[in-house]
Amino acid sequence: MSHVIHPLISYDAVFSNFYDQYFGGYSEKISPLLLKFFYSPKLKNSDRTLLDVGCGSGRLILHFLSSGFKMIGIDNAPEMIVLTQQRCWHFWLMGQLQLIQNDMASMELNQTVDGVFSTYNSMNHLETEEKLPQCFRHVRAILKEGGFFIFDFHTLQGLQDWNTKETAVFQEDAITIERFFDVQQGKATMHLEGHLNQDRFDTWIVNYSIPMNQLLSLLHTEGFSRVVLTRIDHLDQSVMAPEQENRVVVIAS
Repeated sequence: MSHVIHPLISYDAVFSNFYDQYFGGYSEKISPLLLKFFYSPKLKNSDRTLLDVGCGSGRLILHFLSSGFKMIGIDNAPEMIVLTQQRCWHFWLMGQLQLIQNDMASMELNQTVDGVFSTYNSMNHLETEEKLPQCFRHVRAILKEGGFFIFDFHTLQGLQDWNTKETAVFQEDAITIERFFDVQQGKATMHLEGHLNQDRFDTWIVNYSIPMNQLLSLLHTEGFSRVVLTRIDHLDQSVMAPEQENRVVVIAS
């Protein structure tokens, strides 16, 4: 099992807590939408296991555990795994939660799962030439027949806005954010520097994107026969012009 963290995606303990405290709202917003998507009138939630790829601090996992699902969480940052374990401590003790620190592109499980999801642009952290298809390949291998893989993905259009600098204050905690976008590489870099409770952090995050037709091709190549592009608030409706969206949601099976 790998414990190597990409040098440009460095979540230390201070930033991990900052992220959890101030950026956790997205998970709270989408949790009822994803719970509705994975609900089945034919199957009990307690009979199904789902995988969260890039689980972060475990906010989304907690909602699924509280709804009866068994969960597996994978994240490359050990600090995020610790936060998830703390947040979901009771479920972890009861054996309903398995946590794995590993790179999303090289994850391996000794079991299959009923569904897989990945949120907050986690798939955009993977370099497109090799790591993204590797991740898709591993997901396809562990996903049960009839199961769904759902993830959100920043488009090239969405990343083009990453050429800004701003300073934000959250209560008594402050952060400076610089964003850079390399149109040739489809690569967006974010530099976050600030403090939480007077403890400083200095973090770099890199996102990559590719044209939507290339993304669809990668998924088909790795064994997903049906792929639909949607929006998070309308998962039952296809997006007609995905390249014009800032972020799309991909549903693959």
